[in-house]
Parts: sequence; structure tokens; C-alpha cells
Amino acid sequence: PVRYRARGAAFFTSCIQASVARIAKTCPRALAGIDIGFEDVPTLTAGWYEQAPLAAAVSARPGQRGQVVLYRRPLEHRATGRKDLAVLVHRTIVEQLAALTGIEAAEIDPAWFPGAESVGICGATSTPKWLMQEVADRIGQIGRR
Repeated sequence: PVRYRARGAAFFTSCIQASVARIAKTCPRALAGIDIGFEDVPTLTAGWYEQAPLAAAVSARPGQRGQVVLYRRPLEHRATGRKDLAVLVHRTIVEQLAALTGIEAAEIDPAWFPGAESVGICGATSTPKWLMQEVADRIGQIGRR
């Protein structure tokens, strides 16, 4: 559900719609009770330092659904082209939904590593071996889907 359509934003809107359709197939519960839309630019806040935010996740309140708001112009500025914009929009939506719902990004989008034949895992010397193994096992589960 895309609520806002700005002039010149047809491709951006189609990126959001494609992402939502993809998520609806892989993890429909991540979209339950959440509206997804966009604004051209975020409202100016004192919390910005070097970069404008790409999106915001707003938790549901009594009588109000949760929201994911993407900021079109910062996302377009960050992308290197149309294909990159589509990927960036999708990853941003997945990350915001994960933050709102507590569902892992890999469950929302099992193809988090599109086209990858292998994935490297590394950790610092203080990273426990059990944690590295847990990450490897989870990536293996995603790869078997």
C-alpha cells in the first residue's frame, strides 16, 4: 500500500510496490498492521549530522497502524542507477520492517544474498566460536530454502 505519489516519482513508487509484493510472498506477517509510504524528503531535525536518513519506522499506537516511511530524494541520491535504487528501496523496507516487527531480515527476505554462491563469515578474536557457528548455521538454513 503506497499512499503518496509525488510528481516524477513513478519509478520510485514501482520499486516500493515490487518490494511489498515480494515481501507479501515470503513473509506476509511482516506487513500485518503496517502502512508503507514515502515522502520526498525527511523533516529537518537537529539529530542529523552528516547524512539525511533514508527511512523511518514508526511504531503502532492505539488506533494507529505502524508505518514505514521512505525518503525518496535521499534514497535516489544514494543510488547509482535505477537497478541500484530498486535494491536499495527493498533493503531499506526489509530493514525497517525488521526493526518494527522484530522479525529477522533473513526471514522477511530469504534471498538477502541474491546471486551469492558463497558467503564469508569473520569475527574478531573476542567473538565466541559458538556465535560464529550459529551465524554459519543460520546462513546455511537460508541457503537451503
